[in-house]
Amino acid sequence: MFFNISHSPKDNYTNQYKVGSFCIGTDNGWKTSLVNGKTIIYKGYIDSAPMDKLLVEIVEQTEPKFAGNFCALVHCPETDTIEIKSDLCRPIPVTAELGQQVNNLLTLPYSLWTDEIITVTNDLNITQTKWDPIGEINEDSISEEEGLSILDSILTEKIQSFLSHNTTPIKVFLTGGNDTTLMYSYIKKLTENFELVVGTHFEWDRFYMKNRGDINQYWGFHQYHHWKEDTILATGGNGDEFGMRGPTTCNMYLMNTEGGKIISEINTDPDNMHYTYFNRPGNVKIFEQMREMHHDEYTSISRRDMIEKICNILVNDWQHWHLGNTLTWTPLRDLRITKTILRMPTESIMGQILNGSVSKKLIERNEPGLTRIISHQKNSFNYYSNLYDYYKEQHKI
Repeated sequence: MFFNISHSPKDNYTNQYKVGSFCIGTDNGWKTSLVNGKTIIYKGYIDSAPMDKLLVEIVEQTEPKFAGNFCALVHCPETDTIEIKSDLCRPIPVTAELGQQVNNLLTLPYSLWTDEIITVTNDLNITQTKWDPIGEINEDSISEEEGLSILDSILTEKIQSFLSHNTTPIKVFLTGGNDTTLMYSYIKKLTENFELVVGTHFEWDRFYMKNRGDINQYWGFHQYHHWKEDTILATGGNGDEFGMRGPTTCNMYLMNTEGGKIISEINTDPDNMHYTYFNRPGNVKIFEQMREMHHDEYTSISRRDMIEKICNILVNDWQHWHLGNTLTWTPLRDLRITKTILRMPTESIMGQILNGSVSKKLIERNEPGLTRIISHQKNSFNYYSNLYDYYKEQHKI
């Protein structure tokens, strides 16, 4: 889901659209339509319904209102401007070289954040309107069981809703991680219409071959799969972060709730799934730098302010998104998940941070015993090892 907005065509983009004074280049997979006199160029999906059925609402919305994973470029002929619209949690970075171009492939000097509704003027400058992508924060405490039930309802509704209207083949690739296993447990429970993929599958197309180096600056594309035919790739994308297992946000939570402690000081049990990961030198350095730079701030702010800071980091955490005709299905990219976990008891939150225990309990609800395929240590050298027996049972190898 890559685009460039400028005044002249860019050869490294596979598809070119001329609207008003603009030249828009994209990768494959975008569609176009004329809605209420406005041209909309769009790509992605909406959880609740086919995107084609909601184009009027997308074109006319003044703030994001749909859950999903999409971007839409809307040209308004009266003003010769382009509005960049998205789902509730914008899935892509947007940067600009003012007066020259706006895009989400190259990292340009001017960054635009998720709380900014973006309009590109016909001289390739930017106007922004602020909005609140975080929404309501409920600080009321809930039990672990209540939290698990809320999380189960969120994920069941999101996944079932998408499945009810999706007609594109779904591929599932298991990594041995918590998040792909969590996704798989829901998909497997709710439908038989998917393919379990063994091994990395990546087909080159023109856009990838022209832009491989720029695409790979985003680390999430190092672990990507790509089919040139229309495909849905089910992933655990952003699951670590929105599931309260990302290093920065977890350390912020710990400093706020445990009097300035950092994860290095409590991550002492080698049996915890994140023991090796959080003890990596790079992560330990992050924890120590956060204490050095933010100790007074993080230990003194209110719980509400801490939650808001965590959510603000998450909505601006762009990892990977759609590429060509492969759409990345990312139900775990949902702030309701984060907010629910942060209402649960401290022991439950700490279990999730150190061992992914909340996610594992959801998996076990869906299919008892399925957590056996998760690697013992996150991102270990042999993180596929627990998958072998399972794939053999499924007659995949």
